Amino acid sequence: MNGVLPSGPRSQQAAASRARLSFSTYRRRLSAALTKAAQLLRDRALYGTAAR
Repeated sequence: MNGVLPSGPRSQQAAASRARLSFSTYRRRLSAALTKAAQLLRDRALYGTAAR
């Protein structure tokens, strides 16, 4: 999975640049997306399907 989730500040800064986002906006959106993914996986584990 190398390249899917950048590791370290340099890689994340490069990803933010490629996405044409400021680094802080990139980190905020990444955090929100990871939180949402975790919630969906938790719901699937608990209820057998992703709640919407």
